[in-house]
Amino acid sequence: MNSTGNRIKKIRLSKGMTQSKFAESINKKEQTNKISKGTINNWEHDRNLPNKERLKIIAKIGQTSIFYLLNGDVEEDNKIDNRIEMNKNTEKSNIRLTNIINNRQKELKMSSKELAKKTKTSVSTLYRHKKKGFAYTKIGYLEDIMQVLNISPRMIFGNLDHFESLEDFQKITVMLDYIKSFVDKSDLKTLECVYKYIKKLDKNKDK
Repeated sequence: MNSTGNRIKKIRLSKGMTQSKFAESINKKEQTNKISKGTINNWEHDRNLPNKERLKIIAKIGQTSIFYLLNGDVEEDNKIDNRIEMNKNTEKSNIRLTNIINNRQKELKMSSKELAKKTKTSVSTLYRHKKKGFAYTKIGYLEDIMQVLNISPRMIFGNLDHFESLEDFQKITVMLDYIKSFVDKSDLKTLECVYKYIKKLDKNKDK
């Protein structure tokens, strides 16, 4: 259903907000406390519509126009749909990352108090990160977490499906640098031999 209510919902989802958070955001810009989760729900189901000033605020939040909200536009719809998809992928990454950190903390039997102390933060801040998700924390704090919990950056920033320690990652980095140097100065015949050997190893790994 391509209606104003549906477009308001798409803008909310493109910002990764719940109905309550969306209401808070509008209230903050309007400097009132009149919009509730129920109000947003009514708008999204086209039971009633926001007034012109609120449409302006919603359009600003969604980086679009009042014209789009009222009339729609295929190109603008596609842009907002892409943002929604990106948010979904970000949230999946956030859940994965938070699970890695929580599971590693349990494996090491490290209390939140100890983890907070070693990463030079408060327990309340740590709990806030756990609740919101570690994908939204500053890179420096993530690096501290990796150091304390001995987690490889390939687990945090990549898609590694098995545990790898920070020490293992450092060894791998040295080996990769050596391999790159070897590749840079090798001829085609040598590289073909290396390539065949790696492919053979890869096949054996999958058996």
